[in-house]
Amino acid sequence: MPKKLGLSNTKGTRKGTRKNGSKPFIIEFAGPPKSGKTTIIERVKYQIPYSFTIVKEVSLDSPVPKNKTLKYMEWSANELINKLIFIEEMIKKEIILVDCGIISQLALLEAFKQSNKVNDRELVFYELIKNHLLLNLKREDLVVYVRLDPEVEIQRIKHYKFPKGVIINESSLKVFNQSYERIINNIIEEKSLRVIIVNGNEDPESNANLVSQEIIKIMRKQK
Repeated sequence: MPKKLGLSNTKGTRKGTRKNGSKPFIIEFAGPPKSGKTTIIERVKYQIPYSFTIVKEVSLDSPVPKNKTLKYMEWSANELINKLIFIEEMIKKEIILVDCGIISQLALLEAFKQSNKVNDRELVFYELIKNHLLLNLKREDLVVYVRLDPEVEIQRIKHYKFPKGVIINESSLKVFNQSYERIINNIIEEKSLRVIIVNGNEDPESNANLVSQEIIKIMRKQK
């Protein structure tokens, strides 16, 4: 069942489970395309001494084309939130590693609006999706934001084949990055969520080591 939901279970001998009634520690890895989020997750999972499940990026599996902006965002938001609810209720892993979670959804939604892909008649629907995401942001406990220089990002995407229907160019990347920065800065100012910022220009192994150490520190304090 987890595989059908786009979930990946832990490998190895870690058998820890959550206590009945307790909440999993949910960590989102956020950042622009090709910043190294998935690569860092793949390294972190071998370094943390806790049972975990990985939630893969939901948007890539959307049956709704991206040019149907708000339907695409509605599907992605609901799919992600439903997976998180399923995990909370049915899977007893201690940590959930989310590749592009609620913050990423919010950044993409805002970027669509800033790029004039949401017209005036759709603003009410836009606000409904945004508020739904903000309400569920409380499910997350930590965000790892992988910041990447736009110049490096542009070079990386030139050598990557994105899924059919995904259009990535310099202009859209700039707007997307700005949306991420605004959201992350707001979270830091409001102290509404723990944030770890790593430099996507640096070696993923070093970033993974840093993130793993911070996760272990946080988890130990919660014991």
